[in-house]
Amino acid sequence: MSKGVLDLCNRALSLLGADRIESMEEASAEAKNCNLHYEAVRDEILREAEWNFAMKSEPLALLGELQGGSYEYQRPSHCIFVSQVYGPEGPRPVRANFRIMGDRIICAIRQAQADYIRSDFLIEQADSLFQTAMEYRLASKMSATLGDANRSERLMQYYMEYIARARLANAQEREQEGYHANPYSDDR
Repeated sequence: MSKGVLDLCNRALSLLGADRIESMEEASAEAKNCNLHYEAVRDEILREAEWNFAMKSEPLALLGELQGGSYEYQRPSHCIFVSQVYGPEGPRPVRANFRIMGDRIICAIRQAQADYIRSDFLIEQADSLFQTAMEYRLASKMSATLGDANRSERLMQYYMEYIARARLANAQEREQEGYHANPYSDDR
């Protein structure tokens, strides 16, 4: 794991008053707990909000046509949450209803594309609200074994505050319905 993961884990450990770790591979209880919880907590938080830093758009790999006019696509690797599926038509794509079935995406659009939240990013590139939320959530998970179990509730409250702030910030950064870029007026 990267130095950023180590730094984030150490910040979570500091919230518990636990000892710092020098490496994720060391034999300490702190490192073992960080390794046990890190990826599960990261993936859980990625599903909590549509994090702009973790969003990726790409065409889906067609697996085949199903009866009834639907198409089956491979869910992208490292995909945690599919935000939307759409067709390739024009500058404002048509959104499609879709269904996730294991590692497959089913929809009625041929040549479908998807916007999704991915887990294969460097934590150093993550939004600061995500990092702070992750510190609190990770500390909450580890509090039963490494710190004061009574801190867990307070740490979860802080976590929920950061998730709410992050949702608002992400929503404000997204393209608003009805807004269309105009290169003539945008240059003024």
